[in-house]
Amino acid sequence: MKSRSKIETVSIVFILVLFFTAGFLVFSGLLNLFKGKDKTSQIIADLKKPEITISGIIFTSGLSDDEKNTFKINSDYQLIKSAPENSWEDPVNTYFLYANGLDLSKYLGKCVNLTGYLYSGWENIDKNNFLVNGRWTYDRSAFAIGSVSEKGLTECINDFDNTVKPAEGEKIKHLTFTGILNISKRPSPDINYDFQLQLDKPFIDDVNPTGELVGQNELVILPATDELLVEFLGNVEKQVEIGGYMQWGYSESRFLTVDSLKSL
Repeated sequence: MKSRSKIETVSIVFILVLFFTAGFLVFSGLLNLFKGKDKTSQIIADLKKPEITISGIIFTSGLSDDEKNTFKINSDYQLIKSAPENSWEDPVNTYFLYANGLDLSKYLGKCVNLTGYLYSGWENIDKNNFLVNGRWTYDRSAFAIGSVSEKGLTECINDFDNTVKPAEGEKIKHLTFTGILNISKRPSPDINYDFQLQLDKPFIDDVNPTGELVGQNELVILPATDELLVEFLGNVEKQVEIGGYMQWGYSESRFLTVDSLKSL
């Protein structure tokens, strides 16, 4: 009898331990959820928001790894809204993209519709002086993507802000190059160096900031018109011949303003 009593006592103690352990785990899980430590809290919060749709072209974000960590952005891409959607009343025309498991690389340089939500904590970014965790967001907000659909480039390009014109009054020489046109990674979110030409032959820029006559194998290129921007995006990773004028850019960098493009 004593042995049976001991067994019953041990069993009761064991059951109580299991009960309190389970209770503790449930409590801890709920606590973490309320504190925002559980990643699913972001998903739950987003599910409660009304979905919105924005359209534009996807380019690289230009964010450093440190900036991505600060902003909690998990992709290397941003969406620049299409011109018909831009307005002086809208303080935000560009969004860093939270991918939610989607592969955005295949949409680089594409005109897309994004359906989803403003990323949690970024809803009133303009009223917070475009600061997140004490860091400037380059006048950008962030968008958590639910779905992506591609559409025609001309639906996104109309007075698009990527185009540049040769500086007035400069005596500059018109140059022609051939090579492979590629989309490049921005050096910073707000510097629109989105394209480069992998040159067939090295080019020596005799007015480069270093003063050294060294051949370069890549050239930063920017379209001079909206029509050329469409042609740029339609000839990515293709052999082309381009013509234009060398100009000064960000931090004494040099780029070619392209006024003609021919597929080869």
